[in-house]
Amino acid sequence: MSAAWSLQPALSDRVLRLDPVLPLGHERDLELHANTLPPEKHRGYALQWFGLAATTLVLILVLNLRRRP
Repeated sequence: MSAAWSLQPALSDRVLRLDPVLPLGHERDLELHANTLPPEKHRGYALQWFGLAATTLVLILVLNLRRRP
């Protein structure tokens, strides 16, 4: 990212993590997980949100274009 954005000084290559033996704070999961959602699930969420946006648009158009008494 540093090279792509021409950042000076460059971003560090390290990741700062909390110590798991410290008693304060939330439970720490220190394993880095790859993206666990399959592409089908991403497409399903995208379709769901586009459907919600389309429904909202239709409702706005119908409610605003109705004749008022």
